[in-house]
Amino acid sequence: MPSVKNVKALVSLLFFISISIPLSNAQEAHSFGVWANVAVDKKINKKWSVEADAELRTISYVRLINRASIGVATDYKITKDWKAYLGYQLYNTLDAEYNNYQLRNRLTAGTAYDLDIGNFTFTLRERIQYTLKDRKNRMTDATTDDYRRFKSDWAWRNRLKVDFSLPKSPWKPAISAETFFSLNDYNFYKFRYILSLKYKISKQHAVEVFGVINTSPDDDDGYGKYILGAGYSFSL
Repeated sequence: MPSVKNVKALVSLLFFISISIPLSNAQEAHSFGVWANVAVDKKINKKWSVEADAELRTISYVRLINRASIGVATDYKITKDWKAYLGYQLYNTLDAEYNNYQLRNRLTAGTAYDLDIGNFTFTLRERIQYTLKDRKNRMTDATTDDYRRFKSDWAWRNRLKVDFSLPKSPWKPAISAETFFSLNDYNFYKFRYILSLKYKISKQHAVEVFGVINTSPDDDDGYGKYILGAGYSFSL
């Protein structure tokens, strides 16, 4: 059984690789980044649970912060395999077009359904998200339409995830695919694919390493396309 020391070494290696890869040009550098997150959850009773998390995302490997966020969410178990959730997130993100940071608020609501088949768990997650964007930094002296200072975005996210539980092992590999559909413009604007490996240190502690590929129909330079990440979760 892998030790905690080996898991820490694996996470450290992941970040070392992301830093060490040489940059060929600025445009290509923006395609690569690192995500790191920490989550804490608490089960209130058989039906309700809450979770808080913090995340940091970079581009140009780890040379430029792309986004920093904190969030809180609550889950309600409708049945054994079906739950509903509601969440709020506050994040500061880099606007690549105008090269400045913008503070945003996001509300999410959705459901998730699990289906167990042997050692596999299939999870279908449906999510509606509302994002309020403060775009005052995009305004110029000639701007008179103040209503453009704030812009709200509505999106529908659909994710299918497959987990595999290795018999008598703390390791759990998973793969997922997710679509992002704009309810403002009625088109798909992003597709996300994730391959991950979670290691359960104990009943309360777990770490995870993952790789992400983001694609977009209108993204020519691949901004934030390839991601390596690591996360830590703790259950109270």
